[in-house]
Amino acid sequence: MLLRSSKGVMKRPKHSSSNNDETKQDLISKLPDALLTHILSLLPDADVCRTSVLSNRWNDLWMFLPTLHFVMPLCWSNEGGNELYSMVDEVETPVCWSMEEVDKFYDLVDKTLALRDGMPIQRFFLYCSKDWDYDRVHDWLRIAVQCKVQIIVLRFPPERYTFRFFWDLFKTCDTLVELSLEGQFQLDVPKGKAKVLFPCLKKISLLSIDYCQVFGDELFENLITGCPVLVELCFERHNFDDLKKIKVSSKTLKRLRIYFTHVVFENCKVLIDAPRLEYLDIKDSVFSEFSITKKPLSLVEAHIDTLTISVAQIIKNISAAKVLTFKFPTLRDFHRVDEVDEFDDIYEVDEIGEADEIGEVDDLNVPMFPNLIKLVTGIKDNGSWNDLLGYLNNMPKLEHITFLNDPPLEAPACLRFGVKEIILRNQETIRQRELAFIEFMLEHSNNLEKFTMNFRENDSKTREKLLNSYRGSNRCQIEFVPGLRR
Repeated sequence: MLLRSSKGVMKRPKHSSSNNDETKQDLISKLPDALLTHILSLLPDADVCRTSVLSNRWNDLWMFLPTLHFVMPLCWSNEGGNELYSMVDEVETPVCWSMEEVDKFYDLVDKTLALRDGMPIQRFFLYCSKDWDYDRVHDWLRIAVQCKVQIIVLRFPPERYTFRFFWDLFKTCDTLVELSLEGQFQLDVPKGKAKVLFPCLKKISLLSIDYCQVFGDELFENLITGCPVLVELCFERHNFDDLKKIKVSSKTLKRLRIYFTHVVFENCKVLIDAPRLEYLDIKDSVFSEFSITKKPLSLVEAHIDTLTISVAQIIKNISAAKVLTFKFPTLRDFHRVDEVDEFDDIYEVDEIGEADEIGEVDDLNVPMFPNLIKLVTGIKDNGSWNDLLGYLNNMPKLEHITFLNDPPLEAPACLRFGVKEIILRNQETIRQRELAFIEFMLEHSNNLEKFTMNFRENDSKTREKLLNSYRGSNRCQIEFVPGLRR
């Protein structure tokens, strides 16, 4: 008898006679095969294969799902005991006690791909432990490409070694649209003139990857330009990636995430050339230097959390955004850019898109934010509020503002007329300065619709006082939200 699923046809597992009585009472196993596979597709990937122990009926059913999730066991041959699970790089990894168990894993993957017999694969996840076999993994990916795989997620052990990626497999692959690579290995990208590496790839994530110490900058650039239809890039640095200058150049890129949140011994220069960018997220705690070659006029959302002196250059080029988040220790660098000559390397962008060193830069005028509707700001320096006011006055369409730290000492007039929502987050308690700000805004904001406050401690008298405060807008609602996070 054949077992039919939405993706193809497979053989029905045989039921032993000894289990007939039990099977008669197993109503779930009597459901149509298409429904069973749909139920399995709703489970977490790591739990799907565990359903094979339910009965013979379920033994191989998970192998025919469009999503395949494989986690190679970690061999601890120097100890004894039963199999257990260990968290390695946030992945629940089975721990075994002999290489025989690792060989069983290889056989399981081989069996799964063989039984599918070319059935299309939507997502292929593979986590390799330190005992992984390059040739076997190459064969699995080759089969996945033949099965028109759409998403590949590869995670490798956190060990520094050169990894010859399987570039030859993807040159003609017209189905792969998403690729995620993670692991502290050295990625060997083809050198020389940029080549097309992934003709149809739209999203790539590079997490904690190493690059060649000599050609690292060039190899990273070749990797990005080798994706001619790339739409989204997520790039995260770690301690030893050997990059000094990062160039993100793509005419098709719309979403860009850059996370430099780990301890890095050297900062680097980042050049962004993506004129069609719609979403930008930068988190940098290592004083990297950023340059944006052209203002992306289609930008919708930007989140900036950085210590870099190039804040002014970033903000100037993202002024078209509708949603903006920035968290800086101070905003004084917005105006006092004439003081940046104390830094060794300040860069401006010339007409051909390269970054040239300059000695001094003129004060930047406060840009207009003609499209900005929502602003989230976190300022730790109260003296910076005067600097921020110049920006608030240049946000004529601002309707929603969130203060992650203290609100301004005085309520700016620009907030009283157009703003519809104000949020105060992560405050310890309502102090006199916050109370004065809240009462003033409630009284003078004619269009305010919602005022949300998060204070870990607030007494009932203050709460009652605010709820009974005069409100300039009869539509304004006050909400106290305990535990609200950033």
